Amino acid sequence: STEGIFIEDTDGNILLCNQAGAEMFGYSQEELQALHVSALRPASDAAIPSSWHDADGNPDVLVENCRLRRDGSLFPVEVNSRMIAIGESDYQVVFVRDMTENHRARRKLRYLANYDDLTTLRNRRAIFRFLYEQPGPLYLVAAAILWSMAGVLTKFIPWSATTVACMRGLIAAMIQMLYSRTWKIKLTKPILLTA
Repeated sequence: STEGIFIEDTDGNILLCNQAGAEMFGYSQEELQALHVSALRPASDAAIPSSWHDADGNPDVLVENCRLRRDGSLFPVEVNSRMIAIGESDYQVVFVRDMTENHRARRKLRYLANYDDLTTLRNRRAIFRFLYEQPGPLYLVAAAILWSMAGVLTKFIPWSATTVACMRGLIAAMIQMLYSRTWKIKLTKPILLTA
């Protein structure tokens, strides 16, 4: 089994473990079976009850947190534990899975969701999110670029001044929607001015 399997008493003393569990933590089976489960937890977990129980003391848990190897390094684990009764005594059976590779794969997926793997540059999704989350100067720069593009296009395409004015109005509305994060255009009745 690739999972570490532990049997402990209700005080948190490790009574039995399999070879995979011993290798996961960097001990021999004999060394691990002489330890209390608190030796496998970082000091930051001191407030948690003395066994594998969760923070509320529930004996049947499925949690993901960090554990401590013999060399002092921390690694992420998924802990699944169950209480069992044998005769008059209660014991806890604990299955521990090393989540290091799982976490590495998650980080890789998050990276690929925002960066191009070949160029290592931000992709469109990351750029748009960055622009969306950074109001202010970036919107002014974007507005200036788009505004001037409407003028530049008139040099190459013989558009009328009315078409350019409409284009600039549309660009201004798009920038405003981005800045205000409101995806609705409110239409109002035109006001007729009479002389």
